[in-house]
Order: sequence, then structure tokens, then C-alpha cells
Amino acid sequence: MTKVLTQYIDLGAIYTPFKCVTDATAYNRTKLFCHTVYQHLYPDIQLLEHDSGDRNALILYRENTAGEISATFRLALDCKNGLPEECFLKPLLAKRREQGMKIGEFGRWVNIDGIKGVKESYACLYHIAKLLRLDTIAIITRMQYAKFHTEKIGAELLCPDIGAHFGSHHVFGAFAWDILNTDEKFFKWAEIQLQADAWEAHDD
Repeated sequence: MTKVLTQYIDLGAIYTPFKCVTDATAYNRTKLFCHTVYQHLYPDIQLLEHDSGDRNALILYRENTAGEISATFRLALDCKNGLPEECFLKPLLAKRREQGMKIGEFGRWVNIDGIKGVKESYACLYHIAKLLRLDTIAIITRMQYAKFHTEKIGAELLCPDIGAHFGSHHVFGAFAWDILNTDEKFFKWAEIQLQADAWEAHDD
């Protein structure tokens, strides 16, 4: 696997079991872990090849008590080349970009820790978005998870079928999670303490 320079963020300011990839060893471990799952679910996605989407992204992972990776995800940051799934997201995010909104894309998510891992993954994603002062997180996921994203998180469904299946039989939709519009149910579900986490809408 090719080592790709990824971004880094200090997670010391938040409580999370996730770590940020900072070296080639961790990078290759997360890619291999993700590949073992994706090769069966989404065979059209080649993770072991050079992935340019990692170049301007944070890659997070958590380990179990045995030191094995049990969850990972990528938060790609918008840049002049766009987001990893730009071919699907460009027209859907046009208005937000015109308004100068800071956008990230959540993807390459694998979790084998059950519901606890789901909560910790989304809580970590939320906290990082706040630290980076992102306005919106774009998410492409299977439509069977649409209700979770729209009703639990408060995300907006941008497109119910992006027209790609990634080698699976699933229908994929695109969502926009506007951080300041996060549904209150999410905080309770993810066990996030708003008092310690709140920040004012930025005006810089």
C-alpha cells in the first residue's frame, strides 16, 4: 500500500477512544482493516490502491483491548479539488459552497463494535467538526440508514439515489449534516454533554 500524507488533529480537547492516523504503520493498518470489510460489501471500491481522497483528510481509528482496530472512518476536507465523492456531491453542495460554508465528507467507515461503536464514531465525528468549525458534513450511505440520518441526526436528504452501487445491490443516497442544525435527539443518543461542547456560531 502507498503511504498517503493525511491531515492531523489533536484530539486531546475531546473525550474519544479514537486516535488520528499519524504514520505509515497506522495508515496501512486502517486501510487493510477497511479493505477486509469493503471487499465483500462494496467490491468496486479499491482501498489498497493509492486513494487521493486521503490526501486532504483525517483518518481516525479505535482499537479494542487486544490492540486490534475495531472501527475507522475518514473525514475528508473540502479543497480546490473537491471531496472524494465530488462526482456525486458537486451539484448537491453548490448552494452551500456559494454561501462560503466549510464542508467535510464522512466516509470509509467500518465499525465492528456494535451500537456502542456507532455512537462513539458519530460523537467523534461531531466533536471534530466542531473543532474544525465545519458547517456541513456530507455523507453518502445506504438508503436503509436514511431514517437514522434524517430523524436522529437531523441531516438533510440531498438525493435518494446517487446512481452508484459500488458493486453491491444497495441504493445509496447523499445527505448533508449541517452541524448547527443537529437534532437534540442526537446529543442524548450519542451521550454528548452540550454544556462542555457548545460553541458560538463563528463570524470569522
